[in-house]
Amino acid sequence: MTLRWILLAGMVMGLIVPGPAGAGQSFELFRKSRDLTAADAAALEQKLIGDPGDITTRSLLLMYYFRQYGDDSARARRGEHAIWLIENAPEAEVLAEPFAHLVHLPEPAPERYQPWNELYRRAEAAWMRQLELRTDEPAVIWNAASFFTLSSPQRSVTLLERGARLEPTNPEWRRELGSLLSRESRRADDDGRDAATAGRALKQLERAWELSDLSGRDDLLKALAQAAFKAGELEKARQYAETMLVEYPHENNLAVHTHHGNVILGRLAIRKGDLDEARDRLLAAARVDGAPTLGSFGPNMALAKELLQQGQADVVLDYFELCANFWTLGEDKLAAWTAAVKAGEIPDFGANLVY
Repeated sequence: MTLRWILLAGMVMGLIVPGPAGAGQSFELFRKSRDLTAADAAALEQKLIGDPGDITTRSLLLMYYFRQYGDDSARARRGEHAIWLIENAPEAEVLAEPFAHLVHLPEPAPERYQPWNELYRRAEAAWMRQLELRTDEPAVIWNAASFFTLSSPQRSVTLLERGARLEPTNPEWRRELGSLLSRESRRADDDGRDAATAGRALKQLERAWELSDLSGRDDLLKALAQAAFKAGELEKARQYAETMLVEYPHENNLAVHTHHGNVILGRLAIRKGDLDEARDRLLAAARVDGAPTLGSFGPNMALAKELLQQGQADVVLDYFELCANFWTLGEDKLAAWTAAVKAGEIPDFGANLVY
């Protein structure tokens, strides 16, 4: 789920082109949906009238409407297709993806958004009925857990735990559970360091590591290093971060590992009072060719913030300049942060303290 959101964002912005080893059939359909026109969508809607159970067509329409940002009618049609699938085919692969996830805005929501919340409530009720009827079907539980990840994370945690009990040797349950708990630990307080929740995340991620093959382990390293750091398991964090810098079974992870491994090691250096190493690690983190996730979401700013708190503004400004080489989408943010640092302030880095 977390990984799928990252991949999806890159795809929407044209930074990731999914291949046969991507996140499944739904991403292959997304490739096709990008070429659909309004006329094509209308024809597909007509096709469904005669064959409402055509899951592929309904999935294509979900993806098409997902791309129609700001169009209330498209949002409504996407919601109706998602609810139909939940009620009639809750095991459908597309339901695990953000295309089928509906947003619930906190009440009292503006009048314009009330139809969105009503769609969400209908989808929520449909999922709860399916979970009562199909209590031991992993695909249904997985899709429901994915749906609730953002709107009701504790419910998603409970569902992922159920799935892990049903399939104790499948690492994906533990991977997603660990990722979700890790994200929740970052929301727990201003510093994002809820050690208890991070410890739970680390335990799940380490179990996923034990159950995974080499490829799966490579993808887990960043999450493991970050969870260990947040849990206060600093020696484990160091070991995972160092592994990120020396082992690259997947070349696609090279930039991500270089970046985040150095960020973790730099933060550890600050904790042992070695500002010189921390400065070196910060610059090393930015000397990457970039990757889809770094190019879209941007660099991690946790080490930069800590160095600013130590009075190391000069190296942070150098870091911003280096990051501009791969984060072209963040040009405005980098400029604003640069101005703030030059004014003697510590910028609000927002979500870039988490990525």
